[in-house]
Amino acid sequence: MAKRRVPFSVLLALSLVAFSGLGFEISITRIFSLVFSHHFIFLSLSVAMCGLGLGGFVASLREFKKKDLATVSLRLALFFPLSIVIPFKVTFLLSHPFLLSLSFLPPFVLTGLFVSLAFRLFHPFSGSLYFSDLTGASIGALAIGLLLALFSPINVIFLFSFLILLATILLLRKPFPVIFQALLVLFLVLNRGHRLLDIPYQHIPESKDTKMLIKVLKDEKTGAVIEKTYWNPSFRTDVVYKAAFPHTREVFVDGGAPTLLLRFGGDLDSLSWLKSSLSFFPMLVAEKGEMLSIGPGGGADILLGLIAGFERIEAVEVNPDMLKILRAYDEFSGRIIENEKVEFSIGEGRNYLKRTDKSYDLIFLALAQTATSAKTGLPLVESYLHTRDAYVDYLFHLTAKGVVAFICDQGLFLQRTVFNALLALRETGIGLAEAKNHIIIVSNPSVDSPYRHLLLLRKAPFSRKQAEDIRQMAEARGFVPGWLPYIHERMAVSFSSPEEMTEVVNEIRARRGIDIGFTTDDRPFFYDLLPGVPFFLYCLCIATLLISLGVVFLRKNRRLLVFGPYFMLLGAGFMLVEVSLIQKFLFFLGYPLTTFSVILFSLLLGCGVGGFLVQKMENPFRKVPKVLLGLSLLILVIFLGLERLFLLAFSLSDTLRAAVSFAILMPLGILLGMPFPAGMREMGRVSQRDIGLMWGVNGLMSVCGSSLCIIISKSFGFRYSLLSGLLVYVAVLLLSLKLSKR
Repeated sequence: MAKRRVPFSVLLALSLVAFSGLGFEISITRIFSLVFSHHFIFLSLSVAMCGLGLGGFVASLREFKKKDLATVSLRLALFFPLSIVIPFKVTFLLSHPFLLSLSFLPPFVLTGLFVSLAFRLFHPFSGSLYFSDLTGASIGALAIGLLLALFSPINVIFLFSFLILLATILLLRKPFPVIFQALLVLFLVLNRGHRLLDIPYQHIPESKDTKMLIKVLKDEKTGAVIEKTYWNPSFRTDVVYKAAFPHTREVFVDGGAPTLLLRFGGDLDSLSWLKSSLSFFPMLVAEKGEMLSIGPGGGADILLGLIAGFERIEAVEVNPDMLKILRAYDEFSGRIIENEKVEFSIGEGRNYLKRTDKSYDLIFLALAQTATSAKTGLPLVESYLHTRDAYVDYLFHLTAKGVVAFICDQGLFLQRTVFNALLALRETGIGLAEAKNHIIIVSNPSVDSPYRHLLLLRKAPFSRKQAEDIRQMAEARGFVPGWLPYIHERMAVSFSSPEEMTEVVNEIRARRGIDIGFTTDDRPFFYDLLPGVPFFLYCLCIATLLISLGVVFLRKNRRLLVFGPYFMLLGAGFMLVEVSLIQKFLFFLGYPLTTFSVILFSLLLGCGVGGFLVQKMENPFRKVPKVLLGLSLLILVIFLGLERLFLLAFSLSDTLRAAVSFAILMPLGILLGMPFPAGMREMGRVSQRDIGLMWGVNGLMSVCGSSLCIIISKSFGFRYSLLSGLLVYVAVLLLSLKLSKR
């Protein structure tokens, strides 16, 4: 066996399976995000890790031969499209995230089975296998953005089935699956042009976790229909026409709350009715110089700025398809982006501010979310637009009399905005006792509008006369003052110390079971009002840990009592480090899927190179302690210096920031990628049949690690989840010292 080589067909097939498996994982997170709220997107990651682990367990149940790889790959090619077709046709599976998760489980089990079988059959060459596996996955991480730009996630999944059939042909060396490939290509062409298979929004059972678009399309009174649909790597954008409101279009991003596209013929006087809206109110208060709109959506904010008479309006929108929509509907919307006063940019608002030295008279955020909030379809991500640190940035970019305007749809988010604003003012050197005079709150009593609450924030305090003038303007328009310094101080805005704020937060948490405490860039969960961590995450973490320990001990193999914890800790540690770094780099790189692709490509390619280096070593397992020592030191350096590096590199171009990220992560990936294949080679020498079992516990503990990352980051912050990953690798180091001496 030692002289036997891994056939090139197996290595290439393994790369194709890894490429497709990672792409499938990212694609289903997009589908999750189109149907359910962001808290459940994490299930897609859990399903992937659990499925890969279960595949390893299956591989340990009996003896397998090389020809079984082709059988598994053929079944995988079949289950990729079935995992989409079945829930879209049996729509009750879309009624709950758990049911949808089960329909996506079989492809991951088969992927895990294929990879673990390859390691078991060719274990002396674990380094080469690991290199092929992770090189394929890293290319998949880089390519998925392009694929999702060209096709919908549904079509991408069918494309992966085509690639797996190609892997089957390589393994069988027979062309019989070609007919299936031809049928898949035909379907891709037809589905792209005619949407033969699409998310059945109108047939999805409603629940508290379903998206707004589903509810709108089910309302027969308005006659709502999807007029146009746009896909890009990060978003699905639907333009909805309502027969009851022909002069507007509602634009939904990933099925969430809509933004309006208004009919505009070029005459601003025809839109004078907008002057009575809450969104226009900040225009009355601010100087009419420079305006920055973060998240203008369908352009309503731009119209407000033009009506108010601002000299220049910069609009920063994270969704590139919004620009396509405004161009496609240019006759309808009055070509507002071509106005000489308007500069429309595609980018993440916070990242845009970090890279400019301009000052603005008005920074406007109306129901603004970000590329890193609920609509991205990626696990864990939240809003970096609404943190204490973000509000400090806004204050820094204001003119002397400039105003930041936040519009919230719920009172709870308004109160959290107040806390962030007060602490941001405190960060700029303004005491909490004086900070209350820098804030004004006005509310719209109408329950039919999501534009319910307005908070105005200034660097300079409002005077009594200004507060009185604002009160008169608000009451003349039917708005209700919530906080006006000196004359109307009823909300929880006045605090003498942070401890007093904490008491209010704790009281509300005890009384109402919600958390409205301030958020930071390290804990950016603005839209999550749950106190603490969802109970199911603790259950998931404990269950995967107990199952992993159980299968190791029930095997009754004394050697596994040491090797089992080794592979378990590697799985948990890798996820703690990987997920934490994805979150830390999100703000730096600015785009969620770009960040996801850059991070995964860098880490996985590095891991593949690490596996390649392991294959070149005579006895790699004896060198694992030194590798783990170097890895622990590197993680410590990243933990201590990453944020300082980000501050220095923010002004660089997108390409250079991606290059900086690659330079940081590639060496880390090389070190991360060496302990696992070295351990697999050692397992082949010690107990070949248990290779699949070790693959399984490693996969299950990856679920535990990702769950633990959420628990720690929500409770303490992402820095501490990264620190936890460091501690796990230190534990693996200590364990490897014992194993390498055996």
